[in-house]
Amino acid sequence: MARKLPIWVFIATALVFYLGAYLQHPALPGNNLTYPEGWWGWFDQGEYLKATKAFFSLNFDPANHRYPPLYPLLGAIFYKWWPNHPYFFVNGAALLWFVFVYARIADRYVPRVASFALLTLSLFCNREILANFVVPWTTAVTAAVYAFALYGLMKLSDAGEADNKHDGQRAWMAFVYAAVVSLLALARPIDSALVAVFFPAYLYVGYRGASGAPLKQRLRRIAFMAVGLGFGFLIGILLYLIFNQIVYGAFLGGYFQATASASGYFPSQLFRKIFSLVFDGGTVFLEQRSGLISHYPWLIFSILGMCWCFFRGDWLLRTIVLAIVFQFCLYAPYGDLLPNGLWRYHNVHYFKWAFPYLALLAWLVVSWVFSGSWAANAKKWMLKSGVVAAGTVLLLMPRYEVHSAPGDIQLASASPGIPDVGFQLRFAPSRIDFIDFSGLSGGFAEVYFGEHRVWYEGKELQKVRDFRLLPAPWGVRLLFNRPINTDQLVFAPGAGVAEGAGGVSIKISSYAFHLGRPRLFHD
Repeated sequence: MARKLPIWVFIATALVFYLGAYLQHPALPGNNLTYPEGWWGWFDQGEYLKATKAFFSLNFDPANHRYPPLYPLLGAIFYKWWPNHPYFFVNGAALLWFVFVYARIADRYVPRVASFALLTLSLFCNREILANFVVPWTTAVTAAVYAFALYGLMKLSDAGEADNKHDGQRAWMAFVYAAVVSLLALARPIDSALVAVFFPAYLYVGYRGASGAPLKQRLRRIAFMAVGLGFGFLIGILLYLIFNQIVYGAFLGGYFQATASASGYFPSQLFRKIFSLVFDGGTVFLEQRSGLISHYPWLIFSILGMCWCFFRGDWLLRTIVLAIVFQFCLYAPYGDLLPNGLWRYHNVHYFKWAFPYLALLAWLVVSWVFSGSWAANAKKWMLKSGVVAAGTVLLLMPRYEVHSAPGDIQLASASPGIPDVGFQLRFAPSRIDFIDFSGLSGGFAEVYFGEHRVWYEGKELQKVRDFRLLPAPWGVRLLFNRPINTDQLVFAPGAGVAEGAGGVSIKISSYAFHLGRPRLFHD
């Protein structure tokens, strides 16, 4: 592809936008005199800074190390010189490296001017996504390491038949590649699961690169590579286990132990959760315009582009598609990843690295439709347009259909294991996804973060892991992370959630997929 635009333009533009976004961010410490702490007053960022201070002073008290160590450790390098902004250089370097790799990858498919325009629209001028490269998040490491993983695959492929290294050298290179990727285990352990995409791609490229060699030699090559990848990946895992042993006195202590039971993980709800996050955050989670499509309608073409590239693209495009899909499927089942959290609490930062590639995939499918001369290939152009139009219609047809029924509510009476507080809810035996309470209300913080309690079949459910209470125009909604089947519950709202003068009524609901007329915005 044409390379008229030098790559330093990408880097310089990224630097200018990074500096502007950093200095103008309303939560930058010191920017808001009412809240001078800025993002250090946020929970996660405050914990990062606490850990950075602890590393700087060689303090390994478990109370100072809530999250995995790599990101705070990187911040500790700069803490002495800039204690209020220790992640400025870390995040900036991660962004510049990410942009460099994106530009190199895009060179394979589009002219530099096009890739620069796509990057500008999807990242530089995308305030929410750029802001999440600025704010201290451990996903800065994710973006940088994923970029390294893709760049390493591309360089390995470019070497191809010219790679005359012996098997021992290839094993060593695979070891180094895997060791760098394994650093994700020290920053965001779940993100390291994408080795399930990157490592098979590495072996495939290695096997393909020896296409002129006998089969036995090719298998020997990938066997050595596989050994190198396996031992290399152990580096990050072992370092993390050692850190846990030193700080918490247990290899699986700390972050592992805290997250194992904190938020819940429900793979059985994967498709419903993905639909809520991507298309419709309003029907179930009552957060209007919270779906990714509602914010970025062009992602419809990204989804079509992923399908097209998976079947018609080369190995690198397929790897990118699989990485995006696999990571999203890893996160979606988490009980605390909700459509409202994507924007209120900036959870979209989990996926910030994917946006420029999603824009590239969208561009590729659109350019495929318009490639060639329309006059000479009218039938082919109409066929391709029809395929994309049909795909768009199919994507926009699914929706949620809610089925509701009334229930009875009365003050709860004491029973074994259940105090006489809250409300006893009774209804016909049914599958329940959520219960709407009319006449029960409170402020957002009291509803969303309150210490509410629910008992189901004599056992107390855990807030966040099992259920959430959401503000609703009519009162509140008690939402279960996965459906329950029962005919009664006990619900005790926390402080600040009170019954109105007109009393409380309830409605029991379940929801399922339904096909209807195509609709771009569901929420």
